Amino acid sequence: MAYRIAALIAALLMAWAGGCAHRTPDAPERDETASPPKIADKSGPPPAAIPSKGTGVKKKMPVKVKTGDRLGWVDNAVKTYPPDRFLTGVGIAPDRKTAEQRALVELKKPFVRAISGRITMQRESIGKLSDPLDRKLIALAAASRESSLEAVLAFGRVAEIFVEKKPQATIYALAVLDRPACTRQLESRVRQLDHQLKKIVERSRQSKERIQPDQQSELLQILTRREALDAAMALTNKTGKGISLPVSQQTLVGFLKKN
Repeated sequence: MAYRIAALIAALLMAWAGGCAHRTPDAPERDETASPPKIADKSGPPPAAIPSKGTGVKKKMPVKVKTGDRLGWVDNAVKTYPPDRFLTGVGIAPDRKTAEQRALVELKKPFVRAISGRITMQRESIGKLSDPLDRKLIALAAASRESSLEAVLAFGRVAEIFVEKKPQATIYALAVLDRPACTRQLESRVRQLDHQLKKIVERSRQSKERIQPDQQSELLQILTRREALDAAMALTNKTGKGISLPVSQQTLVGFLKKN
């Protein structure tokens, strides 16, 4: 039964993201933001006034706890968190803590794939130049990926909890990420890194000297970090695009190859 429920929620949210979510306007729904849900089982979810943990958001927002019809809850969430403003993830579990953790994991998954894919592209174009360069990129990849994910998920939070009492107690958690706010922050960071990247390349060109090992390491670190953040921004930006490199990939490859 739990697998059917998970599949149903996943299908509804996919339809949501495509702008064609199923509507059930007559489905009953009760908002219990002001007070905790009245559940006979003492092991039920905590009061609604307790905010979610671990999202990194500076200002904690109260989590809405709802009961009633599950389809009505999903339908209302579509209206409250439209896909052009929010990315979402749903977690399902017998207890609230696990449901919230799973929701945040679902929110994180597309960013992990996008960032890992971009870093792999960097290795394919730059790492193949030499074994030392490839080893440096491998060492930088994990740190860049984790720091970029942390920057993104600072804008994510668990926004709603839905309690289904029958046929058995099941908790649904909805995690959301503010796309415009996250995009603005990511764009600012990418442009800062672009400025640093451009300065390193121009300084080396002007001196007409071989790039020093410490400069090479700095350049690779900035580039890897920049590309990870840009890959994330392509997901949060409603245009689906990031920012072009200030120095072409071909130029960077040629620059590192000569040095």
